[in-house]
Amino acid sequence: TVLDALKTESRWRTLHVTGAIFHWLAELQEATSPSPGAAEGNQKTVQHVLAAQKWIQQRLEEDISIADWAKACELNVDYFSRLFKSQTGMPPRAWLIEARLQRASRLLAYPERTVEDIAFSCGFNCAFHFSRSFKTRFALPPANYRHVRQVRGFVDP
Repeated sequence: TVLDALKTESRWRTLHVTGAIFHWLAELQEATSPSPGAAEGNQKTVQHVLAAQKWIQQRLEEDISIADWAKACELNVDYFSRLFKSQTGMPPRAWLIEARLQRASRLLAYPERTVEDIAFSCGFNCAFHFSRSFKTRFALPPANYRHVRQVRGFVDP
């Protein structure tokens, strides 16, 4: 064990400790790794979620419900929601809003585009709701975020 290796007083103590740690990590990995059949299921699950993310990324400006999204992935809404959250750590709606806000943060680099135009092109039906969501996420309203990015040199003026 690692504790036994730490108690040794030989000149090879470091090697004993390292070996014991590697042995412990191997046992830990074996104990926590899924069975080979489950790995195939996990791969399929990951592929479903990646396909769902790709599909929605191409439609961020559209008014799409979670039911529409699940249907496009040929999954039941409840199963889709559980699967998506288990793989991404976020419910589909929260992930969708985050993806829209991330796109908006990039679009704010273009000063010729209005905040309202960016809101609608990122799937927000209301510029006020967009601004409020953006401020909650980035701690600045969109116009201020744009200005700060320009001042700090993130965006060409």
